[in-house]
Amino acid sequence: MVFFNKSRDKQSALLDAFGRCDKRRKYHLYLASCYFTERSARVLINTIREQFHIINVEIWLDRKTALAEGPGKLDNFARKQHVEIFVANTTRLFHTKGYCLVSWDEHNDVVDGCVAIGSANLTGAGITSANGNIESILASYDLNDIQAFYESKENGQWISPKECEEFDKEDDNFIFALLNEGQFCHKWSDSLSQYLAIKYDLNEEGRNRTKGDPLFQETGFVIAAASISKQYFDFTIPHPVERNLIKKYGIETFLGHWLPYAVLPDMVGDSEFQRFREKLLTALSKKMPDICEAINRDYQQLERSGLIDGNKAPAERFREKIIELEENNDKLYRIWSKREFFPLPYDISNRERIRDTFISLTDTIDKQKSWNKSMYAVNRARQELSLAPLRQLQTES
Repeated sequence: MVFFNKSRDKQSALLDAFGRCDKRRKYHLYLASCYFTERSARVLINTIREQFHIINVEIWLDRKTALAEGPGKLDNFARKQHVEIFVANTTRLFHTKGYCLVSWDEHNDVVDGCVAIGSANLTGAGITSANGNIESILASYDLNDIQAFYESKENGQWISPKECEEFDKEDDNFIFALLNEGQFCHKWSDSLSQYLAIKYDLNEEGRNRTKGDPLFQETGFVIAAASISKQYFDFTIPHPVERNLIKKYGIETFLGHWLPYAVLPDMVGDSEFQRFREKLLTALSKKMPDICEAINRDYQQLERSGLIDGNKAPAERFREKIIELEENNDKLYRIWSKREFFPLPYDISNRERIRDTFISLTDTIDKQKSWNKSMYAVNRARQELSLAPLRQLQTES
């Protein structure tokens, strides 16, 4: 029996539990989990295979998890890793977390193994990450427990990942799948100037002296309650060509406008955005020495005046911001387009919020006298119980 409740070495603890099994035997490995990540499954399976002779591996998953991962992606994973994936065919949450190593004899009687049941999902946070969740697992070597765990699968209904997208009614699985065929969009208010501005945290002396002092505003500082900030880089962002994306394809919900993936803008392929990105980063590279010099000059003056203390070198902060812009296209795209796109923010356990979002979307469609293309596609998808109408949607040239 093994019990652990620490965030580190959870995988090692699970392997230690399995380690009591006879390594001369051949085993079947069964992994049951509500949530799943490919990386964690691959790491755990490969590690177990290194220690035991594994004949076959089965992964049992919740249907909404399979839909969120993508049936095609799961099929590719199963093929590459030589495993079988079974999906619980139910609208209820498959909330099991269990890991089982079992060996049968020629009479199909369990002769050795271990079953470990607990709170840990087959994810980085659950099993493989050193900085993950605090979890608990109880391991049993009782042959009846091991047999009962495997037989519990026979009491359920299972489908393949590919069959996940075959629906016979508009249930929670269909609703979840439909909403995950798109993303939500709302306006983004933060500007490039705001992002690149350098903030100096004031000490008590600085807070007292900046109140009502016009000198700071005259020299370009913006005064807040406990800090002052200044912009050192001026760049006019070319306004993107208005594509009427929301009007043509958006459906309003309380999360923002929902748009199908098929019509979402492609950052990599958007030549207008790529030109803006290149011009911006080129201008920043050229002006970087002068900007850093100006930042350091202000910093030293503020420090000599006794207005700040303990601030991290601001010029270094500015460089870090530029690196983040270079590496984070999503952030830069938000600043340029003034829009933020994000997926359904609720996980599979939050059924009520998912359904509320769907009702919000369909209510908008029902109230509109004139439908856009996405509305027609959603209506067809509901009539046909198929995601194909959304995936076949094409943007206007």
